[in-house]
Amino acid sequence: IASASPLLGSTGSRLLSGDTPLAASLEVDLAKAHNRPSALLFNSGYDANLSVLGCSLMPGDFVVMDELCHNSLIMGVRMSRLGWEGGGDSSGNVRMFRHNDVDSLVKVLDGIANPSGNG
Repeated sequence: IASASPLLGSTGSRLLSGDTPLAASLEVDLAKAHNRPSALLFNSGYDANLSVLGCSLMPGDFVVMDELCHNSLIMGVRMSRLGWEGGGDSSGNVRMFRHNDVDSLVKVLDGIANPSGNG
C-alpha cells in the first residue's frame, strides 16, 4: 500500500527494509545534540542491547546483572568477547545478584573488589 507519509516504525532492519531520510536525519541531530561524531538508531531495545554489549565487552571486563534481567542483556553478554555461557551461576567475570536485592549486589561487588575475601 503506497503512502504519502514516510514510514516511522521499525518495519524491520534497515539492512533489509532500507534506510529512510528521517532516520538518517535523526541520527545526525542526535549526534550534534550529544556532541558526538555520529549516532546510531536501533529497531528495538533488544537489538540495541545485543549490539552494544556484543561488541563492547572485552576479556577482563566484569558484568554484574540482576538475576531477572531481560534476556537481551544475557544474550548480549553471551555474544561478547567475555565468552560467558550463561546459567544461574556467577562464573568468570559475569556475576548475578538476587533480584532487586541491594545486599546481594553489595556482596557481589565486594567479591569483585576483594577477590581473596580480605576486604
